[in-house]
Amino acid sequence: MKSFLLSDNWDTYMGFKLTGIDSILLSDDNDALEEFKKALAGEFGIIFLTEKIYLKIKNEVIKAKSV
Repeated sequence: MKSFLLSDNWDTYMGFKLTGIDSILLSDDNDALEEFKKALAGEFGIIFLTEKIYLKIKNEVIKAKSV
């Protein structure tokens, strides 16, 4: 099972990258929803989000969890 991280924090991003988890560092919060949808369409079993990213796209995350 593959994992993926959406992060707005450099330290979190680097930590996950060092463990071999596919990650993306978002400099613009407006890209969060688009990247989350891409991750959902991918082959990832676990998608990690930093708190700030989660709060920006909370409704979409809840919808994805209920599917």
